[in-house]
Amino acid sequence: MLGPKGTGVLWTRKEIEPLLVGGGMVEDVSAEGFKIKKGHEGFEAGTPHISGGIGLGRAADYLVEADMNEVKAHEDKLAGRLLDGLCEIRGVDVYGSSNTNDRSGIVSFTVRGLAPHDVALMLDHASNIMVRSGHHCCNPSDEAPGPEGRNGQSLPLSVQYERGDRSTSWNSRGHSKDDRLAKKNVQKTTFRAKVRPRKLN
Repeated sequence: MLGPKGTGVLWTRKEIEPLLVGGGMVEDVSAEGFKIKKGHEGFEAGTPHISGGIGLGRAADYLVEADMNEVKAHEDKLAGRLLDGLCEIRGVDVYGSSNTNDRSGIVSFTVRGLAPHDVALMLDHASNIMVRSGHHCCNPSDEAPGPEGRNGQSLPLSVQYERGDRSTSWNSRGHSKDDRLAKKNVQKTTFRAKVRPRKLN
């Protein structure tokens, strides 16, 4: 949601027990026990993340003002372009649907013969591209046959394409039938995107 790290929203219709107990979430305390406050306050033990809550609220306002339909259309455009480019690189496997209507603005992929952490380091050093690498909090998916871990590229609203030579591209040169050369192909890949956060009036 573009908010500060360590913030989030819990929405539930069922009554659940608080995970943590501490000051701020109790209505009364005695030698025999304590009484938990009703509503959201019962889940806010200890000193709240005040600055994070303010930042998360502003992020929510930003997304409402930006129009979520516009956000989705922008992510679809970025994801479609990235998917098309990655699928052209021999030795790169892309996971998930190729239809942007069936996915979010996150693209997961692997490069045959290379560990995800090596790919992430290579893209960082070669092209200043930041991607996630590892299990992505989804370890059961790695129990199936295939590589252990993946790379993930997120495409937030703040990423804008530039025209001409600075346009985003995932082009590999010197395609080879040998998948072991995928490393060379990815090294020659560029993903140039200029981050220009929108200014809201």
